[in-house]
Amino acid sequence: MRPGLIRLVIAVLLTVSCGVYAYHRVAVTRARYQIKPGPAVTEKGPLRAIEEMSKQNDLFLNWAVLLLAGSLGLLVTKEPLRIRGVQWAYVLFAGPPAALLLGSSWSGWLFKARLTYLLANSLEDWRSLNDLLAAQARLFLWALVVLSLLGAWIVIERVSRAPADREVT
Repeated sequence: MRPGLIRLVIAVLLTVSCGVYAYHRVAVTRARYQIKPGPAVTEKGPLRAIEEMSKQNDLFLNWAVLLLAGSLGLLVTKEPLRIRGVQWAYVLFAGPPAALLLGSSWSGWLFKARLTYLLANSLEDWRSLNDLLAAQARLFLWALVVLSLLGAWIVIERVSRAPADREVT
């Protein structure tokens, strides 16, 4: 087999597995909140908690969009990365974080849809929002770990290839 084909197969497998993991995390959470109603909300404590969860959801969504755009920009840049094994960098760090960030964004979108539903009807099952937010945070964290590994790889490669600027006296 050709090396390019092997890299493509590995990239597809990693991306699909991350996508399946993201889908499963969010789908299980979504199915859980559609089954069980919780107690009705009458006090202000849960309302403040919901407001803070909504702010955190917005933060994750904004960062996910920023990281997706940055990753895409890195992939389509006119001048490719000049590091050893750059093809493997694209294989390992292009698809999987994108799948995880898309899963995180989907969970965030479901959070917004669920919040709208609860505000329109009743806030009796407000705890389901926490489950969606937890899934969103976990997927975002894993994407951030993978992208941090890419960043570390780039920095190490550039530092190890940098010419010696120091003079020995």
